[in-house]
Amino acid sequence: MITITIAHLMEAQPALERLAGERLPVKTAHHIAQLLRVARPEIEQFVEQRSALIRELGAAREGGNVIEVTAENRAVFFEKVTELARVELQLAVDPLAIAALDGAELTAADLMALDRFLV
Repeated sequence: MITITIAHLMEAQPALERLAGERLPVKTAHHIAQLLRVARPEIEQFVEQRSALIRELGAAREGGNVIEVTAENRAVFFEKVTELARVELQLAVDPLAIAALDGAELTAADLMALDRFLV
């Protein structure tokens, strides 16, 4: 079980996706696929909730194709998004042993973003 905030999950997503593209031993690749399978629905839900807030607190730009949070609603928007981002999740998957990543090409920034997924 991994306990993580939505903010940390969003921060880790690009690194998880890059890691999923690496050629790794089958057990490690399977574990990463499980991590993504559990994480993606939570990420999608956050993105949907954030988009709903943009629609609720925003207005269409000229041309009407893009909705932008209005200046008077920005503080409320950031407060609500920050509140959402602080929600703590329990992901039903075990952390990945860092030793399983031997040979993977990761940056220090990737490792920092993935720290809650690794033991």
